[in-house]
Amino acid sequence: MGIAGEQTTDGISCRFRRIPDQGNVTKITTFGYLLPYMVFLYYMRRAEQAGNETMRYTDNRYSAEHEQFDLAVRLIHHEARTHIISRCTGFSQDRIRKLYASYFRHGGHPTVRRQRGKSPTNVGFFVRNARTQSHSSTLACLFTLFGLMTISRDLQAGRLGLPTPVAFGLRFCQAYETYLHLHPDRIVSFEHAWSLYHALTERLDLVLADCAGCGNIYVQDALALDRGRCPPCRLRCWQR
Repeated sequence: MGIAGEQTTDGISCRFRRIPDQGNVTKITTFGYLLPYMVFLYYMRRAEQAGNETMRYTDNRYSAEHEQFDLAVRLIHHEARTHIISRCTGFSQDRIRKLYASYFRHGGHPTVRRQRGKSPTNVGFFVRNARTQSHSSTLACLFTLFGLMTISRDLQAGRLGLPTPVAFGLRFCQAYETYLHLHPDRIVSFEHAWSLYHALTERLDLVLADCAGCGNIYVQDALALDRGRCPPCRLRCWQR
């Protein structure tokens, strides 16, 4: 039997159903007043293919590395740090700096900043309040929907291997951009989303928990006391 539940966060109604399927947990999400999720994703991908709201670059020097180049520009647009861009594309730090200078600093995108220093690793950010925890849980769900992460029957998150770093980077951008469409008032930056993924799948600083009230899966600090309630259920209790 599946376990169904419903939550409302930031005016968006979400229904969840966990269905055991060959040792894994399938999670189906419907976002309130939006189109059904797969239709929504289909039109997003069609818009990308048609070139809507995308930047096209024509430079013969990069013709042999078109996919890596486009991914690098996409990551810079999300203000990813240099080491993340280099890890996903294989580009050197010097080349990434030149891309930023050519297409962003002097290319009509002055609001895009280069992030310096280490990426954030403090997991307390993701559970600091119910709203941030809810956004983090949405991202965890999207990681699964886009084939970046698996969730086992006992709610253990695992990294799903992809053939190339470029394929991983493209999937990660798609998951994060879908999060931005669902939450225009974003709380979780791209860098924090990157940290969230690795905290769930590698460092295990964060875990997935099952809400006793609605059956929803949510992100929880592995070392913190878990009350067994997802953020929307806690908010409803506080409002009573």
